[in-house]
Amino acid sequence: MALTAKRKLTLGAVVVLTIAVLFIVALPYVSLEYLESQRSNFSQIYERNPVTVVFLYIAVSALIIGAALPTMGIFSLLAGALFGFPTGLVASSIASTIGSTIVLLWSRYFFRDWLQDRFHKEFSAINRGIDEEGGYYVFSIRLMTVFPMFLINLVCGLTNIKMSSYVIATFLSQTIAVSVWVYAGATMADFKSGSDILSVKMIFVLAMLGVVPILCHRIFLALRGRRIGLKQKM
Repeated sequence: MALTAKRKLTLGAVVVLTIAVLFIVALPYVSLEYLESQRSNFSQIYERNPVTVVFLYIAVSALIIGAALPTMGIFSLLAGALFGFPTGLVASSIASTIGSTIVLLWSRYFFRDWLQDRFHKEFSAINRGIDEEGGYYVFSIRLMTVFPMFLINLVCGLTNIKMSSYVIATFLSQTIAVSVWVYAGATMADFKSGSDILSVKMIFVLAMLGVVPILCHRIFLALRGRRIGLKQKM
């Protein structure tokens, strides 16, 4: 039997409350301190079973990101520290894309019908823009770094964006975004003491965390503006 919009909303509220409780419980385990304390243990397990650990990392991080928990940064750091940059980037990009898609699916199922019925006029305007821009919109807003990734995933679920456009835009933008976090994790894995954190290399990595997404966003806007200009001339 199909659920009504109100029943979906109630069930969705229970899901959100459960996620909030899970986040409180998981908070000690998604911190830099915990990552640093367990890094040697994780590395030993990875050396013994590299393929299994990579797939396990993708599954676990995708599920946790799929619960809309703000954990992308710490999982990307972990990927870099464990796997190095190339493998860590691939694993982190796949995991964040799968997790983001999971968030979109349950956000869309539980909340979209009720909200679109209640705010039909507002969502009609939003969906018109989504129909025209689609993946370009998702790609752009993810690189702005103004809104948390989990919030973008939730909001996208309330729109009519096509799944294919969402997945492609998410993978491309997340690969750019997590690349700096993965590189930071790979760099941090080389540090031997607290004083190393103040090294020029680490300062450069921290600067990239803020600069790279903004720079890519500016380049994307310039290319998009050029594409629109060419269309108008035709």
